Amino acid sequence: MGSTDDRSGTTAIADQLSEPIAGVTLEAYARVSAGLADFGFDPRKGPELAARLGVSTAGWSEAVQGWNARIRSDADIAHEFNRLYTGQ
Repeated sequence: MGSTDDRSGTTAIADQLSEPIAGVTLEAYARVSAGLADFGFDPRKGPELAARLGVSTAGWSEAVQGWNARIRSDADIAHEFNRLYTGQ
């Protein structure tokens, strides 16, 4: 009694990382986001790049909102996004 299991927090983070938003994984979100550099970071190019991964315009819009919210609310997810974004 009174002992805590840190794995439950880790599991929740892993679940958020592995749970796609509108079919877009964090890895795919980071890849498309990084690809925007080739277009001067013009967010209007996001749907075009996402379409190459089979993601609809509506799906991309939902993914952007969802992943940005997760990234803002969880430092571990933000760290993983940065790792994927920079290719480290």
